Amino acid sequence: MKSTQLRIGQTVKITAGRWQGYEARIVDTQTLSDGQPHARCVPVHVLGVEPDGSGVDDYVLPRYMEPVIYREVAQSFAPPAPPQPALASALMNTVVEPSIAHLDDFDEVVEPERITDPMHPVYDCRRPDWSVLDRYIRRNIGGMTDIDYFLRKRQQKDGAGYSIPLGLLGETQSGKTMFVQALACAVAKEEGYPKPMPVFTVMGSSGLDIRDVFGGIGSVIDPRTNKDVLVWMDGIINEACACGGILYLDELFSMTASQAPALYSLLDERHDFENHLHAVPNGYGRYHSERVVANKNLWVLTTANPAGYKGVQAVPEAMLNRIDWHPWDYDEAVEKVLIPSSTIRLLGEALRTARSTSRVLSTPVGTSALRRLNENIALFGADVAITQFYGMFTITERDKVQAIIEDRGILDLLAIEYPQDSNTPTTTTVEESE
Repeated sequence: MKSTQLRIGQTVKITAGRWQGYEARIVDTQTLSDGQPHARCVPVHVLGVEPDGSGVDDYVLPRYMEPVIYREVAQSFAPPAPPQPALASALMNTVVEPSIAHLDDFDEVVEPERITDPMHPVYDCRRPDWSVLDRYIRRNIGGMTDIDYFLRKRQQKDGAGYSIPLGLLGETQSGKTMFVQALACAVAKEEGYPKPMPVFTVMGSSGLDIRDVFGGIGSVIDPRTNKDVLVWMDGIINEACACGGILYLDELFSMTASQAPALYSLLDERHDFENHLHAVPNGYGRYHSERVVANKNLWVLTTANPAGYKGVQAVPEAMLNRIDWHPWDYDEAVEKVLIPSSTIRLLGEALRTARSTSRVLSTPVGTSALRRLNENIALFGADVAITQFYGMFTITERDKVQAIIEDRGILDLLAIEYPQDSNTPTTTTVEESE
């Protein structure tokens, strides 16, 4: 309990420490020190301690108490038999250390109210800029742009009225992240919002901290009092479920098999999850895990690299079947806009073929890498730019890359495209997200 919830004369049950299992009455609600470091207790009268049934006065931490709301419930949890006088005397002289020492300076945890408005200024830091929608190079899917296609997919609802989770499966640097940002802007325009939708990003990795995802208790400085206070800090998924917007599960296949199942119920027709890190009162003097229900406006988007990438885990089939997957590889039409040099596009095709068919290379060559090579050649010349380009490959691969460049006559073709006496670089200002 919090000290502010206590009332003089109130009956409580002690849940930890010296008098665990006993009932007590609150003598005073003012927190006092009982002489132990960091202990902020309240005076209580512990009931039924002595052999004759009488009680004793002592000090107990507020967080070691729970209210006795219903007498019939309280009686079903009878206190243990009173200890013998010799044992009781020994207990009275025993110092019981708190189980979490660093929390003893606090008698309550502040829980900020959850924000349900996706346009709230607190989420401005999670919004992409409107310019992403203008800079994004659209793909063609069945005669529609990719944005129009996915907006139509968003209108597909399951039995509970939620948009179906969608996934992009493709090579690195194929523009998946930028597409998610563009969709956040397109959804806002379609819904008539003044700002892009917030994007709540969960980065998949084996080192994913579950507290960042589902929340936890932290100590912060209250600017009003300049004192430390304990606060419950919602995780990314809690915030996304509260206000809606886009929950972006980036590199889903990099989550471990133990992390992914925590999202099962959120991705199927239940659209909720049990947050075992957050205890809430159940109305009967006890606590249980919080059940978090997703906002109907929440849209879950995921991206993943295919098998063969370092860090990619074996994702359970149950996870795969909860998402509507779409292939998302390098797009020739997009690369013609982003990479003006036909020679560099030819080099990219050769390197990708060497990786996918003969397995001569293991390093993927993304659109962004080729675009940077194009810009570096225009600015610094082919020799310098190609030498720098070798740096993205492992030492054992560099000779193979050099052989491909020589066999395809790449340097000769670049010399024609970029004459040494030309002062006008052939480059582009269009950006592509990795």
